[in-house]
Order: sequence, then structure tokens, then C-alpha cells
Amino acid sequence: MKLKLIQLAPIILHHGSFIGPITYLLRAVVNGQATGQIASQYKVCIFARAVTYINRWLRICTSRELAQALEASKKKYITAALRSIQELDILQKPSLLMLQSLLLAVNLMQTLGDTTQAWTLTAFASRLVVALGYHSVDARMLEECDRNHEIRRCIRWCYYYDKVLSMLLVRPPSLPALSVEPASLLLPRQADPLDMKGNILIKLAHVLDGALSVLTPGDGIPDNQALGAITRLEVELQDIWEELCEIYHDFVFCGLIPHQGV
Repeated sequence: MKLKLIQLAPIILHHGSFIGPITYLLRAVVNGQATGQIASQYKVCIFARAVTYINRWLRICTSRELAQALEASKKKYITAALRSIQELDILQKPSLLMLQSLLLAVNLMQTLGDTTQAWTLTAFASRLVVALGYHSVDARMLEECDRNHEIRRCIRWCYYYDKVLSMLLVRPPSLPALSVEPASLLLPRQADPLDMKGNILIKLAHVLDGALSVLTPGDGIPDNQALGAITRLEVELQDIWEELCEIYHDFVFCGLIPHQGV
């Protein structure tokens, strides 16, 4: 196990996620410094990130032998991640690390196609966001207490998963309204394609949140206000489409992607 963890370091060291540098987590597990729940949470973060990274490599891998080796490794990491997820104790004292572990578990379950389990884990993560008070923090508080931007990443992706998975299953979302606009939680690095993608995904999640308020019974939008809400959602979707077209043309102009027409 120690050798496998050490071998993971170079492939996930620079892989962006809900957590900061992975080196501390790897050292703590390999050296036996992390035990009990902390060790299980670290392992979820490590193995789930490894699966995501390998999936990205498989999309562009042209070597059959390398692809087979990557698939074999991915199966082992999935098994290890699922084992660690089963060890998580949600009754433990709420912590940022547990929230990060749950969100990475959600990402893994979504990758495996288990939407129901992903939604359930998202519901647990949403309760942790509330328990930690993150749902009520404002921009000023984030600037003061979130220097590494880990909290805002968690809030942003919990919001995204909550709305997307709730829409897929047509279930009420679990995360309450936030004190900040979810899109504002994304760092404004316009040159980073992943940040651009994240920004679009959060805006789409906002549209889904509005659609859920129309579709789900109970505390949703009254029928006499539904048409106006749908019209606003259409405007938001049109704005997102125009932003996508602008990004696409910018990429074509810079030679980052070939022109195929939009």
C-alpha cells in the first residue's frame, strides 16, 4: 500500500480539486501519521483524485498497452476509494476535510454512474456546509479566512452537485440559499480554461436551481408565477450560450482549438 501511494504522487500532484496540495496527505498516510477517520478521509481524497486524473489521460491516450495499464490501475484505485468511503463516519465532528472527502466521493460516484448514491452523499455534504456555517459566509469573510481558497471551492462544487443531481432525479435540493453568488466564488483567472469551464457549470447549475423551483412541489414557485420564472431562465440560458460562443471564438483565434463552426 505504501508503494502504491508513493507512486500516486507524481500523477496527482498538480491535479486541481477541492483541496490544496496533495503532498501533505500522501506523506501523512505513507508515514503512518494519519490514523482512524483522518486516514480514511485522506485516502478518499487521494484515490478519488487519482481516478479522475487517469480518466483524463484515457481520453487522449493513443497507446493500447498504456490504456490497458491505466484501466488496470484505475480499477485498483476505485476499489481502494470505495473501501475508504465506506469507512467514513458522518457522525464525526464536522470539518473541512470531511466535506472535501464527501465531495470527492460524490465526484467518484458520478463517474461510476451511481447518481442516487452521489445525490445522497451530496445531501450529507450540504448538511456539513450548513454545520460549518459556510452557507452564511460573505465575500469579506472568505477573504479573511480562506486564503487557500479551499472553502470557496467546496461551497461552489457542493452547490453544483446539489443542483445538477437533484435535477437528474427530480428531487428537492439539499443546500440552502447561499449568502454569496456561487459564480463569484470562482477565481477570476480568465486565461485558465478550467476556470472558464467551472464558471459556465456554476451558471448552468443556477439555471437548474430555478428550474427545480418550478418542477418540485411544496415550497416552489406558485403556478401563476411559473411563466415569468421560465422566461428568466431562458434569458439566462441565452446569456450562457453567448458566453460559450465568445470563449470558443477566442480559443479559435488563439489557435488553441480548430475552427469547426458553432
